[in-house]
Amino acid sequence: FWEVLCTDRPVVFLDLGVTKLAREIEEMLAGRCRVLRAEYDDANLPRIAVAELADAVIDLAAPDPSAFRALVMGDAAR
Repeated sequence: FWEVLCTDRPVVFLDLGVTKLAREIEEMLAGRCRVLRAEYDDANLPRIAVAELADAVIDLAAPDPSAFRALVMGDAAR
């Protein structure tokens, strides 16, 4: 996942609410990816709004991976 964030490819992150991330990382993800948060139904199954997912996949905005490159590679990325 971290390698993908270092690319210049669009990424859709499905937040299932399973992992708690530091606020700084959440902000970086929001700036780098389209983040879609799941809601859970009565059977405890995650649901993502189809229209939101379609919009996220169709959105071809070029992301800026520099923050994640610096995080993963340290000073070598600068």
